[in-house]
Amino acid sequence: MRVIRTIHPVGHGGFFTEELCEENECYNVVYDCGTRNGIILLEREINKAFNRKQSVDLLFISHFDRDHVSGLKELARRNLLNSSTKVVIPFHYPSYFVILNPFLYAYYEQCMLILRSTGATIVEVEELNPFEDEYGSYLDRPHASNVSFEQLRGSIPSGSRITLSPKWIYIPFNLNDSKNVVDRFEDEVKRQLGMDINDMSPMDLEQNADIIRGIYQLMGKKNARSFNINSNSLIVVSMPAGNVDSCYTTIAQRKYAVDAATAVYTGDAYLKDFTNGSLPFRYYSALKRVLSKYVHYPVCLFQIPHHGSNSNYDFQLMNEAALCQFAFCCQDDRDKMQGTTRNVCNDLGGIAKVMLHVVDENGGSEIVQEIEG
Repeated sequence: MRVIRTIHPVGHGGFFTEELCEENECYNVVYDCGTRNGIILLEREINKAFNRKQSVDLLFISHFDRDHVSGLKELARRNLLNSSTKVVIPFHYPSYFVILNPFLYAYYEQCMLILRSTGATIVEVEELNPFEDEYGSYLDRPHASNVSFEQLRGSIPSGSRITLSPKWIYIPFNLNDSKNVVDRFEDEVKRQLGMDINDMSPMDLEQNADIIRGIYQLMGKKNARSFNINSNSLIVVSMPAGNVDSCYTTIAQRKYAVDAATAVYTGDAYLKDFTNGSLPFRYYSALKRVLSKYVHYPVCLFQIPHHGSNSNYDFQLMNEAALCQFAFCCQDDRDKMQGTTRNVCNDLGGIAKVMLHVVDENGGSEIVQEIEG
């Protein structure tokens, strides 16, 4: 088996590809496809990734923010997405979100229309609650299972092991509490208005819009992370099922021989432990917990979430012994001017001794891994 993993230089966004070849069969996997730095930049990298390939077999979408999915239309236009493609997404937004957050819902619906038009199979990853109750125990969902590529459809539990081949596994995690918050929001709407919001007609929604938005805004202040556009950003682990023979990582044209082949893609996920009032939000602890359950350390390649934002990064993340060999974040020149990203870079390089690389819009900044096993 041979795997070519590429972190493409698209600036502030994300476009990661993996080509898995075994005997006479190859699979193409994509995690996110978007940028805020222009479609020409993205088209250049799509051309490089798929100049001879027929289609994308497996597409993971972290979340539906423009800088992560602006390339979906281009993938569809080139027929890289088709009825054989499986698209894995996090928990989706209810249709009534159109009056709560028109911009978010309209763009989400636009992306879903593109995906549906290709005939691709859309698979939703159920949430795993990363927060603690008053007893300090995690509110886990049912135990995840192994899912073959052929079986992939409908919804799957967070932490399901997706097998493209016997030698390679993908594990998506949706660490968020938004569904529980949405359920409480719907209960409050029903208590105040005497109607189920899911049964309301467009006229009912419009007539009660101010009350509904008021409830939403009040709950959003208490649960800011759960109602944010980045709240259920899908984390994906890409890893071999066993040992590999070799793994070479080329960063900025310098090649390293490494002893691990696992990558962790985080999108714009919140990976920070904090407390809001009396409520503990344990994103980092949840990630550490699930990784320790599924992954043998060290991780070879780890994406610092949200383009290196200090708001999403927990200083503990890279301070664990032997957690990670290389870390990267996707930025453009505007990001590099922000002090928060410099704090993250200083933490990683100065404290944790992790090699951090910024993948920007320059062609020479890409990361390429060649794995044999």
